[in-house]
Amino acid sequence: MNAVTITTGELVSVFLGESKADSRGAEGLLESVKICFQNLGIENTMKEKLTGLTTDGEAANTGSKTGLWVRIQEYLGRKFVFISVLLIEQI
Repeated sequence: MNAVTITTGELVSVFLGESKADSRGAEGLLESVKICFQNLGIENTMKEKLTGLTTDGEAANTGSKTGLWVRIQEYLGRKFVFISVLLIEQI
């Protein structure tokens, strides 16, 4: 699996790949994120250097008690920057 980097000005977006978790909801989302980093061989680097994550506004991502954002902060043991994106399709 290879990461794909798209650079626009100073912003760098990296597509890390895809994975399938056995669990559902935020637990499964966190498992999928970890699997992607493991597959790329950069799980330890992720724990040390990852500073932000962009998701949609779905409750499994943004839930204030057990959402992915909360679970990632618990997994990393530190605060983290999260951005919720709203995608609008024009017809």
